[in-house]
Amino acid sequence: MRPRTLIRHPALLPLLVFAALAACILGTGIGLYRWQHAQTEDEAQRMLLAVADLKSRQIGDWLFERRADAASLAANRLVDTMIGDWLAGGTPQDARHAQLLARLRSFRDLMGYANVLLTDPQGRIVLAAENWPQDESGWLRERVPPLLAQGRTMVSDLHRLDAADRPLLMEVVTPVLAGGGEAQRVVAGLVLLIDPRSYLYPVVQGWPTASASAEALLVRVEGDDIVYLSPLRHDSVAPLGLRRPLDESGLVAAQAARGLRGITRGHDYHDAPVLAAVRAIEDTPWLLIVQIGAEEVFAPLRRAAWLVGLTLGLLLAAAAAVTSVWMWWLRLRERLHAAGLEAEGMRLRSELEFLSNHANDIILLADDEGHVLRANDRAVEAYGYSHDELTGLSLAALRAQEAPAEAQTLLPGSGTVYETVHRRRDGSCFAVEVSTRSFRVAATRYRQSIIRDISERKVAEALLQRQTQLYALLTATNEAIVRAGDVRALYREVCAAACRSGGFVTAWIGTIGSDGNRIEVAASAGSAEVVAYVDRLGLVLDASRPEGRGPTATAIREGCSMLSNAIGDDSPMAFWRQAAEHFGIGSAACFPLRCAGHTVAGISLYAPVPGYFRDDLLHLLEQLAEDLSHALDRFESTVQRQRAELELRRAAELLEAKVSARTAELNDANRALAQRAAESERRAHEAGQLATLSNRLQLADAPASAYTVLADAMPALFPGCPGAFYRLAGDGALQALAVWGGLAAQATAVASGRCRALQDGELHCHTLAAGTRACAALSTGSTGYVCMPVLAQGGTLGLLHLQFDTHDVREHEAVARLARELAERLGLTLANLELRESLRHESLHDPLTGVCNRRYMEDCLRRELVRIARDGHVLSVLMVDIDHFKAVNDRWGHEAGDRTLRATARRLGRGTRGGDVVCRYGGEEFVVILPGADLTDAARRAEQLRAEAESGADAGEEPGAQPVTLSIGVASAPLHGRSSDALLGAADRALYQAKSAGRNRVVIAAEPAA
Repeated sequence: MRPRTLIRHPALLPLLVFAALAACILGTGIGLYRWQHAQTEDEAQRMLLAVADLKSRQIGDWLFERRADAASLAANRLVDTMIGDWLAGGTPQDARHAQLLARLRSFRDLMGYANVLLTDPQGRIVLAAENWPQDESGWLRERVPPLLAQGRTMVSDLHRLDAADRPLLMEVVTPVLAGGGEAQRVVAGLVLLIDPRSYLYPVVQGWPTASASAEALLVRVEGDDIVYLSPLRHDSVAPLGLRRPLDESGLVAAQAARGLRGITRGHDYHDAPVLAAVRAIEDTPWLLIVQIGAEEVFAPLRRAAWLVGLTLGLLLAAAAAVTSVWMWWLRLRERLHAAGLEAEGMRLRSELEFLSNHANDIILLADDEGHVLRANDRAVEAYGYSHDELTGLSLAALRAQEAPAEAQTLLPGSGTVYETVHRRRDGSCFAVEVSTRSFRVAATRYRQSIIRDISERKVAEALLQRQTQLYALLTATNEAIVRAGDVRALYREVCAAACRSGGFVTAWIGTIGSDGNRIEVAASAGSAEVVAYVDRLGLVLDASRPEGRGPTATAIREGCSMLSNAIGDDSPMAFWRQAAEHFGIGSAACFPLRCAGHTVAGISLYAPVPGYFRDDLLHLLEQLAEDLSHALDRFESTVQRQRAELELRRAAELLEAKVSARTAELNDANRALAQRAAESERRAHEAGQLATLSNRLQLADAPASAYTVLADAMPALFPGCPGAFYRLAGDGALQALAVWGGLAAQATAVASGRCRALQDGELHCHTLAAGTRACAALSTGSTGYVCMPVLAQGGTLGLLHLQFDTHDVREHEAVARLARELAERLGLTLANLELRESLRHESLHDPLTGVCNRRYMEDCLRRELVRIARDGHVLSVLMVDIDHFKAVNDRWGHEAGDRTLRATARRLGRGTRGGDVVCRYGGEEFVVILPGADLTDAARRAEQLRAEAESGADAGEEPGAQPVTLSIGVASAPLHGRSSDALLGAADRALYQAKSAGRNRVVIAAEPAA
């Protein structure tokens, strides 16, 4: 009688089981792929946001520093004053011009700008650190005036000059102001030209890790287009050369221009799909796009998916094979039931024996006690036993000792599938999947086991798991590189990620010690016992010692990756073999870390199993070391950049350290040390005041201004000490030129021969308490006084006199010391001022006549012409020539000619207004500049001068001067021209007409033809 079953057709049961198993396997694989896909995309998004935030902060900081550079240069009052005076003087080629040019060039070289320009308010270049052709400054006249009108420092956008092949530029424009309060005005503009290739583009193009498709872009919106501002990695178009429409669908730049911020997906400028992060650069129209190709992001996932798919396919194939056998066995049982149990049993044994002998899997038939009755040929091949040796052998004897025990009792018709480890005859082990089923034939119970060797599948699964862990480690490392603030923090995070995500027992990073031989642990994670052992061991780079032959020392010493996949068999690892067995370490590897091309450290990884570091995994770990090396290079460049900043702060830090140390000492010192500290503080304060006074004296334009500055500063420098500065005149008298503190100068002049300080040539201090002899030159009613000669260039300039009403000897010494320092600086400053005043006078005046020379005339005339063009006024010039002057020289000699020239110059100066300028043009010719005088007034003035010369009324003022007459040509601006050459040419032609008409006359220049 056939047994009753729940399913009418038993052959359908394996199909239903196979379908359910296949659906479960496929569903698990698809779900795992989708989950891993979401994880990969989320990690890529976090990396893009971190890079975008970092670059946007760097660009914002860089723009802020550029504005600060321009503002600091323009805020320098010394520079402002010098620029204002130089521009007011007509931009002459003098010492101020050289100083300004040197300052602009120094600022350009120090700060790395392409050029530094000084322009007038209309944008015309008046001075450039590097020659800048005027024909290229048209864009300045368009861009600078609107920026100056803002009244503050402005940064322009990226732009290109006229030609398409010209470089890109940016400008930082800041106004130079003059005056104060409501009268403040813009007198010039400072323009800092920036080449974006020097810093901006490297910051934008840099990427923290190696990538085939990642890049960062700067774009802006112009009308209906999007303009790419930075160089493109995948296109040769120059910056500002690529434009895409604003309404282009799917374009990441278009999404950003329409207001999207943060993460997005789309395509880039060469239509490749990308993941991107968008950030806006503050205070600019720029948009920063940080993107990476979707192909690169999901490539590792696709490779892993292929491996998972292959594994799932193998599982489905195995399930199909088992299902086929199961269905065949069910059909066979049906036939055996139909033909009889005994015949069915005989056929079953025969067919099973045939199937078993020719199957790819191991098939064992055992009795109810678990002793093998039959085994196929595959079992003989797999276990290494013969058929006779396998027969009667217990199934438990085939199982490895460390493997879990299988089920011993199975109900008839029931079965189980499990994985375990079997052992061959030679003692080697291999992983197996056992499918066991119990069945009854007549009254005898049997147990059939179908055993499949799954060693290769286990290796593939382990490899897939290791690859997944290493990809997670790479991702965590890249995040740590972006996030870490210093090298030590980066080392700690990478070691922790290696144990957490990479599955390593221990990970540590060793650096070369200060002695160049010892390897020191910089960071570690995992087993603290292992790291403590390594630290105690004292690894070194010396290969002659056992501590220098392991993977870590060899990798750092030779600069290449070193590994040991079998610590128990590697002879170089004999020194560590016992410790590795104790700590459960099967294999170890070390990868060198480089900075600036030199090996500086190594990352050591310990795996729990032998053979972990396969060739198909090494490239991932070497990529990890390469990423860390790139990060070390980035930290090193940051350190080098910060080193310059640290050097700038070094003086302040050293001073703070000294003050802190001094403060700690003063806390335990007595009152005497406290008084010395107060004296030191006073000297520092006095030194600062002396430096300030020296700077103010250096800015004085004449000795008289310096005396005023001195009188104003002395009460603060010498509080409670009235005094005066006496200038030594040529006749030996001392004249009081600066008085302060309410001191009434005893006399306008004091004879220097009576002054003891001047007699001795050194400081003289008189106090009533000391009983010293008072100076005969000065009589004071104070307690004491100090007189200090002011010397310079081997001579005596004057005397510094200070009085005090205190009996404190230390105070007297302090006043005397400070007076000596002040006298040294004051002497050099006054000598320089008097020398500069003398040189200026000599450079602008004719040495014979005392009137202005031709150089001063040309500068003055050019400046006045600019002023009348701006204000709409008029100006006239007189070209004066002494008639028959050669005859005077020939008849009376050159001495008489020189006296005649001086008399004529004096007569011209006396016959003009205070604002008029008389200049010697050359030889016997003079030029008189009459600002504000029209042609009629100029002609009348010329006639008066000619008449006075003809009358000879003042001939006695210059003995030996000969009576002469004058010929004068008159011209006026703007009637006869708006330039110096045109105006002087018109006056010269009128003079020529006067001389041709008989001399001793005034001729007005003819009006130019229309």
